[in-house]
Amino acid sequence: MLTKKTEFSFKLSKTLEYMKEGQKGLCKELVMKAPSVNNMRLISKLKQDFFRAVKSLQNDFRNIDTKAKANEEDSGDMDSDQIISILYMSDIDMGEYIEVFKELMMNGLCYLDSTQKMTEALYDNLDCDDLENLLGKYLENFMMSSWLNMTRKK
Repeated sequence: MLTKKTEFSFKLSKTLEYMKEGQKGLCKELVMKAPSVNNMRLISKLKQDFFRAVKSLQNDFRNIDTKAKANEEDSGDMDSDQIISILYMSDIDMGEYIEVFKELMMNGLCYLDSTQKMTEALYDNLDCDDLENLLGKYLENFMMSSWLNMTRKK
């Protein structure tokens, strides 16, 4: 069984400016917290769609010549770029998926520092590439352990 992380840091390509106690702050990285039972509705939606996307892709690959695949070693691990690619190649609604992730971020799982929570105004200033990469990293850090534990039991 894999060790579960409680948080991870994500370096932004575009610095966010924010006000804290009347002072201007600059945020160069976000801290993402692990989901809790308080976020179960949102996490369930992200996890279910992620697993469906992976299953759909696996089914598509079964229809392709598997000779090349047989020569490759497959650990089952996916990085954040692969995760985002899988989601975009699937039939899930990425706009809706990102909105669920946004709601999760607004629900106390995303911080600019140890105390400053993500707000709508700050979210609106995120770079699009940063948001996609953050989503991929979130899934890599907090969803992949579930996926790998399930696939390694088989």
